[in-house]
Amino acid sequence: MTDLFRNGIMHGTLVNFDNEVVATKAWNRLFAVADWADARRRQAKPVEPTPTLRESLNRWQEVQNQKARIEEWQPHEYEPDLTAGDPPELARVCADFLARWQKQQWAPVGAHFMELGSTRSSVGKLAVEAKDLYRTHELSSWMILRVRHVAAAVAHTDVEIVVNGATYRTDLRWVRIDDAGSTATEWEPGRWALSMYGPSHFLRREAIIEQPESHGSPTTGTEPSSPGQDHDNEMA
Repeated sequence: MTDLFRNGIMHGTLVNFDNEVVATKAWNRLFAVADWADARRRQAKPVEPTPTLRESLNRWQEVQNQKARIEEWQPHEYEPDLTAGDPPELARVCADFLARWQKQQWAPVGAHFMELGSTRSSVGKLAVEAKDLYRTHELSSWMILRVRHVAAAVAHTDVEIVVNGATYRTDLRWVRIDDAGSTATEWEPGRWALSMYGPSHFLRREAIIEQPESHGSPTTGTEPSSPGQDHDNEMA
């Protein structure tokens, strides 16, 4: 037998197919099917339009302007006044996070968590994660001492917080991101998100400046593992 009789071979009615001719035809058929499938995939993929010369020049100019602004940017810091009519954006965001934590409003707390990429967790999922992370850490008072912008999209807020009776002087790390989860500079559309949001990152024993009087050692580092604990994007 020298022809590739699929039904006969598959159902066992033809048994003398074990020869080089039939094997070669079978491999050729397999390669043809693979080529056909690959061609179908290429046809289904939309063809991206080639940018015009003007569009390419505009894009190049945008990149150059962005590079120039980043090179001109300088680190800066300030002591925020939350009683002022319009406090700086990051001071407002940090104050909201701390106030929501103090009130145990877990959905708004979770809304401040930084997520990588364009995929966003549901409000309910973030609320559950925030509750799991923070419910054993009772925040009774807080104060924002200083805001430090260390890069065009990265900043720290120095805070003094009282958690489970212990007073901590520590800092929270924030990254500015856009709707796609990519880094966004201060002058671009975006929002500040808490990048290392697991409490063990900032409720460190060495950050304690006053111990609780009668409750023993404060609770630190007991929350379950989370992306906010294990992953810290290093961004310039």
